[in-house]
Amino acid sequence: MLKIILFAYSKGITSSREIEWCCSTNIIFKALSCDTIPHFTTIANFVSRFPQEMAKIFSQIILICQEERLIGSKLYAIDGCKMSSLRSKKHQIIVDAQAFGEGQEHHTLQPMIESIKNVLQS
Repeated sequence: MLKIILFAYSKGITSSREIEWCCSTNIIFKALSCDTIPHFTTIANFVSRFPQEMAKIFSQIILICQEERLIGSKLYAIDGCKMSSLRSKKHQIIVDAQAFGEGQEHHTLQPMIESIKNVLQS
C-alpha cells in the first residue's frame, strides 16, 4: 500500500479515489499493487492512520535522492497554482530566475535537507 501511495504522491495524485482509479487503469500502478485494486476508503484509512511513519519514510527518500544527486540544488519552487501566460516559455524562465534570485543560498534545498537530518537524528 505504501509504495502505491508514495508513487501516486510523486506524480501529484493525492485523491484516494483517483489512486483507486489509477490502480485499475495504469500499468505502473497495477504492477505496484500486484494487480489488485484497493478501495479508496482503504487507501484513505491507511494515509490517515500512519501520517508520522509516512512522513519519516518520505524524508528518508528525500535524503537518499539528495545524496545520489537526483535533486538539483541551485533553485527550487513549490507552486500548485496553474495560470495561463501570455509570455513565451523562454521569457518566463528568465523572469522566474530573476524573481527567485537564482543561485542564492536561501533558495536551495540545503536548509530543508539539514532540518530533515536533524529531525531524523532526534
